[in-house]
Amino acid sequence: MKKLTLLVAALAVSFLSFAQGKITYDLAGGVTNDYGWQNKAQMFDAFLEDGGCTALLVKDGENPTYKTLDEWKKVTDPYTPICGKLTIAHVKQAFELEEGAKWGWLKTYLQTVHTAQAGDGASALDDAVTAAAWRFSVTAFFVEGQRAGWPKSADFSQAGQYSAFASAWKHGWVSPAEYAEGETVTLTTPYLEGKVFLGWFDAAGNKVAKVSGKGDVALTARWFDYYVYSCAEFAALEDNTADVYVQGTVSMVISSNVWIQDPTGGLYCFMKNNDLKVGESVILKGKKVLYGGIPEIEIAEISVRENGTAVVPVTTLISNLVATPDNFMSQLVKLEGVRVKRVANGEYTDLYLYDDNAEIYAYRLTLDATAFPDGSKVNAIAVMSKYNDKLQLRTLAENVTAASAAAVDKSVYDEKQIDGITYKLANNWIYSINEENYIDNRPNPVAEGSRSVVYKDGILYFAYRQGNEPAIGTPYLVRVDAKTGLMLDPVKFAENIFVKETEADGVVTKQFVFGPYSDFKLDNAGHAITSNLPTAGGDFQIWMVDLATGEGSLLVDMTKTGEFLKDKYPDNTTIRIDRIGVYGDVTKDARIMAPCASAKDIYYWDIKDGKWDGNTGWFKLEMDAENLGMAPVCCPVADGYFYVDGFTTYPMLFDEDGNMVDNLGAYVETNPELLLGSNGKARAFGHNGVLEFEVNGEYFLSIAGDNTEGKGGAPSTFVLYKFKDASRNFAEMTTLWEFPANGMGTVSNPQRTATSFANVAEDGKTVDLYVYTCENGYASYTMTIQEQGDAVENVANNGVMVTVDGMTIRTSEIVDMEVFNISGQKVAAGNMNVAEVAAQGVYMVRTVNANGTSVAKVLVK
Repeated sequence: MKKLTLLVAALAVSFLSFAQGKITYDLAGGVTNDYGWQNKAQMFDAFLEDGGCTALLVKDGENPTYKTLDEWKKVTDPYTPICGKLTIAHVKQAFELEEGAKWGWLKTYLQTVHTAQAGDGASALDDAVTAAAWRFSVTAFFVEGQRAGWPKSADFSQAGQYSAFASAWKHGWVSPAEYAEGETVTLTTPYLEGKVFLGWFDAAGNKVAKVSGKGDVALTARWFDYYVYSCAEFAALEDNTADVYVQGTVSMVISSNVWIQDPTGGLYCFMKNNDLKVGESVILKGKKVLYGGIPEIEIAEISVRENGTAVVPVTTLISNLVATPDNFMSQLVKLEGVRVKRVANGEYTDLYLYDDNAEIYAYRLTLDATAFPDGSKVNAIAVMSKYNDKLQLRTLAENVTAASAAAVDKSVYDEKQIDGITYKLANNWIYSINEENYIDNRPNPVAEGSRSVVYKDGILYFAYRQGNEPAIGTPYLVRVDAKTGLMLDPVKFAENIFVKETEADGVVTKQFVFGPYSDFKLDNAGHAITSNLPTAGGDFQIWMVDLATGEGSLLVDMTKTGEFLKDKYPDNTTIRIDRIGVYGDVTKDARIMAPCASAKDIYYWDIKDGKWDGNTGWFKLEMDAENLGMAPVCCPVADGYFYVDGFTTYPMLFDEDGNMVDNLGAYVETNPELLLGSNGKARAFGHNGVLEFEVNGEYFLSIAGDNTEGKGGAPSTFVLYKFKDASRNFAEMTTLWEFPANGMGTVSNPQRTATSFANVAEDGKTVDLYVYTCENGYASYTMTIQEQGDAVENVANNGVMVTVDGMTIRTSEIVDMEVFNISGQKVAAGNMNVAEVAAQGVYMVRTVNANGTSVAKVLVK
């Protein structure tokens, strides 16, 4: 590619009649690019066009999903919609354009960044550009973020910025050649290998960042006179190398201790009497030394300083910091939802931050014990450091904030009257993307953490599905208090669970079975069972686990599942088991079932007298769809029947021979009300979740509602139905509610998980529903069932009585109270027991006390 040495030739040309001036540039040895790209947005459009991905380039009404690059950067999950259009074929076509001359640098750069972050779980990128990871990596580069779900990209929040990739591209941006009167144009950055661009300067020596006004302007690029090292280059210098220059952005200042960072890494600087500010871009001069085992700029001097762009901290886990500290050393990191612990150390008290797997010392950090008691959850921004091999975080108290608290879904759900019985629904607590309190309270430390949640004895258990990755350690269960939604200490499994031992030449090797820890269920007797995820026919195990001790016993053990099942059932081409279902008591007699994602197959393992006989059963489902799609669920129920829900289907009911008994999807035309969302359109399938439960001889069905696209209504919802009678026919169901009314969020849910669990009270008057949509949220709702003649209607399940006296609404105690009119408008709120309303009519009263949350309907007349 030709490198332009003078932009005058490239940009000299004709001017429109209204133009007020032209701008000429002396690059002083620097270069721009041959394509006229002035910014990354134009580079993005060019990549799409070169790859033949025209769908994202069309701006007319036929494709209303089109967004500019800046707009895509604001989307919570840009990866799914972009990569829905940007195929691997598009990526490959762009990379091969002009035999790789135009985009070959980008291909190499992406591979380099992924290789550098491989220890953090970034997916590998092959030379042939065949894996899905490529298109997500390209997208992450352009939107300057990270695809956290599968396939996981490298983190391009820093590596996607021009300052990071300029040395790989070896070109710079083109500045505008002309401007109109009244217009202000921002000048861009050229490139000169080994030199730092100091800016554009006019003939009088004034630095110019923007041009406005009118008249012709001539500008000259100015470059720093000396070679400037990157942070990584400086760290690699011989010890005691003096009088060298290094550039970076100030990420943290604590007295004389300063940290700078660039896309290659971070550095610790000792600077006396400095007045540097976080976010400033600096060139420092100093000597490279080792201090406590980390590279340091000793007695650094400021050569250049100016306003810059603040460093974006890398969000990570304490376990990652501990396992691979060199990947983060002297760099700014962000920890979400970690907990506080204080440890006495002589006359001092040391403060530690910890998560479910590891802890780290926070050097000389003091937090108010009242605001941040031991065990409280916080978010922290800090610099990773160490001294004589002791890992530590360096930060200020102002960089530590309380994690978000539980919210309440304030939507009012209409009462349902069916055959003289009143059904009510109210939320107890919710953590969700839409409530903006999920990320630092999600039940797993990273995205794609769990595919299941179950309830037992007041505790919600989430399976941490990445638990058997080397950086994490043994599998475990995250525990959440079902009453409050607050995290509890996890249950860590015994080290032998999902571990296989092999012997060669007398040496015993232990390793996890192929595929991550994936699913977790309770049998009908409350015993916990868990399974891994075999893809490509790997080993498959099912364990029974003691929730008190974490000890386990192996129930099912299949080596090379694919070969085993293909030999027995040759029409299966791919064996992948994502989810399991169970019916019965695994210590006595039970059946464990699992659907195959790429076929119509169900596998099952019968347990007799607490043992598996080594045989695997199989049958093919009688259904129209070609397969179940990604991560299907199987929910066995009484009398040999079971529900199946897949990515390509609505929930279906089958008998024990695989014959279809009922299909909710069949009622899209004949009973459309069953599948219509709040906007009057059919709910989208794609999320997988189905649950049947019984209350006093009445049967209910909870299903995954709309997926993250929210075609039928709000994104990431659930729907609760009531069957007419024990025959449990889909066509005779009544739709109770779709909830949360505003949905949970639109973040990509590649696990397709939208699962629910019902805890029925012994008296059959209340049912607690716990719902969870992976990557988007989890919540607790209570359904109250009130028959005619029951006690006073307005005595809620939190014990608060609501009464009406004229235009005054009273509660039996002082509570957090909200009053809504029939239109859903809030008319009163506060911590009180009296609320005045201005008009007669029906009102909904929400009360919150230590016993929970309830909603009562009252009539003011």
